[in-house]
Amino acid sequence: MSAINRTEFPLPKVWNKNYSKYVINPLQLDAAKRAGIFQLPEDKAEWEKMRKTLYNNIASAMKLKVDHTLPLDYEETGSIRQDGFTIKKISFRASADRYVTASLYVPDGEGPFPAVINVHGHWQQGKIAARVQARGHILAKEGYVCLTVDAFGSGERATTHGKFEYHGMFLGASLLNAGETLMGVQVADNMRAVDLLQSLPYVDGEKIGITGGSGGGNQTMYMAAMDDRIKAAVPVCSVGSYDSYIRSANCFCELMPGGLNFTEEAGVIALVAPRAIKICSANEDAECFCPREMLNTFNEARKVFQAYDVDGNLANNVFAGGHCFWPEITETMVGFFDLHLKGIGHGNARKTFDYIPLPEEDLMVYEAGKKPEKLKSMRKWTSDKAALLAEKRKENSDPVSTRKALEKVLVGNKKLVLNSFTALPDKDAWARFVLDCGDVMTPVLFKKGTSEKCYILASDKDKQIAASSRIFKEAMQNKDSIIIFDPYGSGETYDNSFSLMAHPDYHNLTRYCAWLGFSLLGVWTQQYNLIADWAKENLDCKSFIYGGVRDAGIASLCASSLSGKAEKCILEESVISLDLVSSVYTVSAATLALAVPDILLYGDVTNFIALANGKVALYAPVHGDGTRLTQEEFSSMQQASKSLAESYGTKCTLEFME
Repeated sequence: MSAINRTEFPLPKVWNKNYSKYVINPLQLDAAKRAGIFQLPEDKAEWEKMRKTLYNNIASAMKLKVDHTLPLDYEETGSIRQDGFTIKKISFRASADRYVTASLYVPDGEGPFPAVINVHGHWQQGKIAARVQARGHILAKEGYVCLTVDAFGSGERATTHGKFEYHGMFLGASLLNAGETLMGVQVADNMRAVDLLQSLPYVDGEKIGITGGSGGGNQTMYMAAMDDRIKAAVPVCSVGSYDSYIRSANCFCELMPGGLNFTEEAGVIALVAPRAIKICSANEDAECFCPREMLNTFNEARKVFQAYDVDGNLANNVFAGGHCFWPEITETMVGFFDLHLKGIGHGNARKTFDYIPLPEEDLMVYEAGKKPEKLKSMRKWTSDKAALLAEKRKENSDPVSTRKALEKVLVGNKKLVLNSFTALPDKDAWARFVLDCGDVMTPVLFKKGTSEKCYILASDKDKQIAASSRIFKEAMQNKDSIIIFDPYGSGETYDNSFSLMAHPDYHNLTRYCAWLGFSLLGVWTQQYNLIADWAKENLDCKSFIYGGVRDAGIASLCASSLSGKAEKCILEESVISLDLVSSVYTVSAATLALAVPDILLYGDVTNFIALANGKVALYAPVHGDGTRLTQEEFSSMQQASKSLAESYGTKCTLEFME
């Protein structure tokens, strides 16, 4: 990446203070309003009318796809004898092209035994992490078959077998772009885990439970809601409220796009009724999982359990400490399963067996680096899906329907309308404006040129980055008019809470938007076209060149392809694909603003170039890992765009500058 000189063309600020509250406050208020609307009925008949629709809405939002008729193709690669039980190293098929690696803990004896699916959270080692192993050892000693699975992207399902990785960030977000969700894939995998357990002669298929902490608790909650073969569930450090998700951070595996369009989390818990669920929380946990938010959800869901006259089947416990599956919680989990899966005890916590975790390498289903081809990583599985979508897109040669589909995906339920604009005093030879779209406020700088042509320019960071770009320098040299603005949530509207530690920028803000039914990139896209309309009417600008640095370049191209309002579009240091696993995307090259649910079903950068119906220039384009495109790679991209333009019946002139 080129070094950026922030001082060569210093820009004034539009506001006299940061206005990130114009972004976050309306989002939080919107979430709170929806939380108040999605109330559950107290009448059983009324609930059962609502139940089917709610179930279908959740299944649709998480993109749940499961085929229970598919052969499981069970494979056992080895076993380990322990005191009172055996650990089998297994794999099974979850879908036609997706396999799950797992540890199957089987008590000594003939059975049939009750069984528990043990799902883990964000442990990169997956099933073999010591704390995840613990539940398998303990449950097996207590007389339960325990199936501990590797969540998609974790454990042996990582990109490089034997080298563990985190399944979130760009990796987890890549599923969204390809028309899937990590949540939906996890639930489908766990449903197939139930299929497997019910196929085993030593398992009582009518007595199956599930438990997990953090992201595993999230899987537990949704799995219990979506699969009524689960008779008892213990989600740990995972139940809070969707409302609180817009005030805190969690993983892409815990994201259900558009969820706040039709329910609150209480609706998910209510779907478990009349079966049994015990929610375990920690009093020092993060806001999204804290006891206060859990109790809000618990009390709302309780209406439905009471309507079924099974009030005792919904329970909760709050434990001392932070975000963890504490030993005291394990004891509570075993006591709860004893009551609801074995029919013994009173459901209270009880002392469990001690355990000694095994070395991680001993529990690998396949020797490190020697996995079979059938065991696809998330990166490979998503990449294959993206390639299929690219081929399928070629079947649609109608630019009108394609633009409509892309606009629907990008805009969602967040259509920007300019209410008013305010002119502030000029500063440092720049005219300053604020464009008011209600809960989207856009700070704008304008410099009048000597022509009727106007550059509309932004970066995904702030206006000063845009002013350090080649595009800006080109506009200055041409003496054209220039508009520079901060896209929604960036620059003068940025807040540190929009990102998360070392994760890619806009990790949290992207999630907030998705929960509420729209995309961050879609807002940026609309801002370009809205500014062009405003400038044409109020600034005497007749023609426009859209320009953007990094991800703002993608937004400028999307805007141009949807509206045709730009005679030219210039992308500087932008990635060349929204297939987020086409290379190893890095925080230095892109942000999570590029995570747009379903977008690859209808288009990628080459499609946008063809739909722009005019001139597009790529200045120093990059792959997701930040490496520059070669001339040969550009030529291939140029040919692909030209071919798409011929199919659409549009014009396409693509320029390249290293």
